[in-house]
Amino acid sequence: MFLHNLVQDLERVEFRGPKHVEIQDLNLSSHTCRAGSLFIAVRGTRTDGHAFAPEAVERGARALVVERWLDLPSHVTQVRVKHSRIAAGFIARRYFKSASSRLKIFGVTGTNGKSTTASLIAHLLSSCGRPAGLISTVLYRTGSHEIPATHTTPDAIFLNSLFADMVKEGMRAAVMEVSSHALDQGRVSGIDFHCSVFTNLTRDHLDYHKTMESYFRAKRQLFAKPQSPRVAVINADDRYGRRLLRAARGKALSYGLRRGASLVAHLKGMELTGSEWVLEHAGRRTAVRSPLIGLINVYNTLAALGAGVGAGLAPEALIQALPGFKGVPGRLERCGHAAPFFIFVDYAHTDDALKQVLTTLRPFTQRRLITVFGCGGERDRGKRPRMGHVAGRASDFVILTSDNPRSEDPAAIIGEIRKGMNGSGPRCLEIPERQEAIARALRMARRGDVVLVAGKGHETTQIVGGVEYPFNDRAVIEELVKT
Repeated sequence: MFLHNLVQDLERVEFRGPKHVEIQDLNLSSHTCRAGSLFIAVRGTRTDGHAFAPEAVERGARALVVERWLDLPSHVTQVRVKHSRIAAGFIARRYFKSASSRLKIFGVTGTNGKSTTASLIAHLLSSCGRPAGLISTVLYRTGSHEIPATHTTPDAIFLNSLFADMVKEGMRAAVMEVSSHALDQGRVSGIDFHCSVFTNLTRDHLDYHKTMESYFRAKRQLFAKPQSPRVAVINADDRYGRRLLRAARGKALSYGLRRGASLVAHLKGMELTGSEWVLEHAGRRTAVRSPLIGLINVYNTLAALGAGVGAGLAPEALIQALPGFKGVPGRLERCGHAAPFFIFVDYAHTDDALKQVLTTLRPFTQRRLITVFGCGGERDRGKRPRMGHVAGRASDFVILTSDNPRSEDPAAIIGEIRKGMNGSGPRCLEIPERQEAIARALRMARRGDVVLVAGKGHETTQIVGGVEYPFNDRAVIEELVKT
């Protein structure tokens, strides 16, 4: 494809060099450039892609998208744009033949519940005759092919390549998690969303966004930007959700437990095997039996049903498809079934998520609720004591350990968590080595206890001292239970 065709959707484009240049592939990294590449120089939080332009040219890049003119050989075409990150999305859409426009795109954003909600929407759509691909924190599924996820929302080039693969595999829809970072950095530019879903907003990522208001503004882009979704599905029980309902353009469907929402859940019963409730929508009431446990999953299910209704599917058909959903790895997932007590793994890594999970498990705890968790290094430090406070209040015993400490001292992170536990009551151990911490929890647990291992969920690695090591909570638990 020729360069001038790739950039025709961009505004205020300037050229330095020939426009009629054939492009063989797109790259955001200079290391992967080859003969015929278009290198898009993006400014990041730590590095600036413009500094790697000479390497891109040396490796064969024939053209570059830049935000400022660079001193490069005259045979290399430069295309100057205002924001190269945003430009990347529109260029990628052109390069992959507008694959995203041949799919109904469902975007799910919020602090907690994105993976479960997105996976459930994809399941419901596919079960009702609208095969859907999935882009989530856990995996990317283009149809019959699954790829382990590297980011919640991949970069614009990879994202559009996934859409192209979905089209090839006969998908009619794509369901994707949309992170606040992706929205803030323009990774979803050029995508017209059919439906956008908001789960909730609680403290997270303030190392990046600095304030909750900035965090909210990033999320709001999915609902109030010029290319607004045709349908917005929003949690009306969340205070930020109520603000979104006022700002959303197009058709808005609200959901929650309170009367007045478009979709309301009337709770009947909660068990470890699932939940029972009644859905009230459009003046009709329908019994719901969901395999997912906990109040948070009632909300996730409401959001998914709302997305299905927004796509024109009958609530009854969607509800019939619910029992077939197998859940999401690392999301309130029961492990170690051979143990004489219950063991759960969950991705909860915010104070609100941890509170929700512990609240869910408490009614099923006959003796003690034992919690093993830590906090990630080089991330929002303010949530560490908050998570400690929640764990201290809601658990009978807490073992503080490492999550992904990265370059930080694990003991220092644990110390910051511990500050929030003052006066909270439960006994507490500090065991920085995560496998040892899990092993200690399982050794002390007895029949009637519930053990929660929180923070890493589906992850299969741990980052310590800047090095990534294999580590899987679920596999560790299964091995320990055997021995």
